[in-house]
Amino acid sequence: MADDILIDCGDDYANAAVRSALENYLPADVLSGFDGRLALVSTGNVDGVRLTKSFCRDRDVIVLSERILPVKSGDEEFHPGYRYFIFVVLREIAHACKDHLSPLSDDLTAAQVEIQTREADELALKWFNEHASTTLFQPPISMAEVEELSEKGRAGRAKNR
Repeated sequence: MADDILIDCGDDYANAAVRSALENYLPADVLSGFDGRLALVSTGNVDGVRLTKSFCRDRDVIVLSERILPVKSGDEEFHPGYRYFIFVVLREIAHACKDHLSPLSDDLTAAQVEIQTREADELALKWFNEHASTTLFQPPISMAEVEELSEKGRAGRAKNR
C-alpha cells in the first residue's frame, strides 16, 4: 500500500488519483521497495514550496506539474489526460527505481538523458500495459499516444504564456 508514501498534490481528489496510480499500476514489490522513502508533491494549492534538505535527504521526491493532475471528480482513468497523468507518475517512479541521475544537477550529456528517458518510458509503458491487460476499461497505452498528449500539453502551455 501507498500509506507510507507522502502524497501532497493539492486536494483530496488529486491525492487519491496519485495513490490510485501507485497502488493499481505499480507492481506491489516496486511500491513496497520504497519503504516510505518516496514523496510525490505538487504546487497545486500553493504558489511555491521549499523542500528542506532534511526532507529530501532520505527519500526520492517527485514533483508533479499541477497541469497534469486530474481535477474533476468525473475524470475517468481511461480519459486521455488521466492516462497521461498515470504514465507520468509511472515514468517518474521508473526513474527513481533505476536510480537515474538528474539532468538538472548531474551534468549529463544529451545522450545520457536520452538513455535514461527511454529506460523510464519503457518501464512505465510495461507497468501501465500490464495493468491494462487485467481490466476491461483501460486500453494499453503507446509511446505515440504519450508523445501526442505531451505535445498537446506543451501547446497549451505555450498558448497560455
